[in-house]
Amino acid sequence: MRNSNQLFFPVLLTAVIFIAGCGQTGPAENSATTTTASHDSATAVDKHANTPTTPINLQRDSSVMLNPPMRIIPRMVPTQMRVSIDDSHGLEHVNMTVNALNITNENVVAIEGAPCQFVKFHFHCPSEHLYAGRAYPMEMHIVFRLASRPDSTIVIGIPMDTARIANAFINSLWQSFSAVLNSRQAQPANISLASFDYNRKGLEVYVRDYWNYVGSLTTPDYGKVNWFVSNTPYLITPAQLDTFASFRYDNHPLGPAIGIRPIGARTVGRSFQMKYGGF
Repeated sequence: MRNSNQLFFPVLLTAVIFIAGCGQTGPAENSATTTTASHDSATAVDKHANTPTTPINLQRDSSVMLNPPMRIIPRMVPTQMRVSIDDSHGLEHVNMTVNALNITNENVVAIEGAPCQFVKFHFHCPSEHLYAGRAYPMEMHIVFRLASRPDSTIVIGIPMDTARIANAFINSLWQSFSAVLNSRQAQPANISLASFDYNRKGLEVYVRDYWNYVGSLTTPDYGKVNWFVSNTPYLITPAQLDTFASFRYDNHPLGPAIGIRPIGARTVGRSFQMKYGGF
């Protein structure tokens, strides 16, 4: 029997990728070989319950093509949220968190048909994951839980890069962050992840090309997480990056990144083809 801390979408590269409670997909392959891994190696994170196993360096040579990829279908709607300071893990991990006031099946992503309920999101500066050894200026983490198992954790990570493109969603969000930091009081916000990028598009843009692996939270107690990390950067302006980087709580920056962790025996899958020498 699974305990309450085990994952529900482990990457099991045996004969099939098994999505617990969510059906199956076919064998995982890259362009040269089929890679296999046992259940124990896919969930080796369980042996290090109080040690982070995320973030990792995402790259071609240490990943395999998911064939076929898991289907991720966002169904996000506007919802009431609360913006608050999260210093529950100490000032070295302080961050600003945007929490759903109500966790429902109306605000989900469906992974292989299983609804995963939106819980909250936050940011890190710089990115926690590396992409072929490269850090992006920021990274967004959107946290979900499997509707049938509220003790599960699924995180969609999105790298963030800069461009000279106005992002109204971020402008509004940073204003809320500033107000909360000044008042030290949580504030409500009506925010929709259905149209949150500069093109007023939603998560569907960021879950087409993704990496998938079993890891952990990056704050204590480093609980188990099934990660889906986008390969598509979310764009903000250089000024918006500078604004987030300037935020301070008791002289501590928000969302600092922790160091890269070894992949070890785990298998990292990806939903897209890659070429050598490119990323």
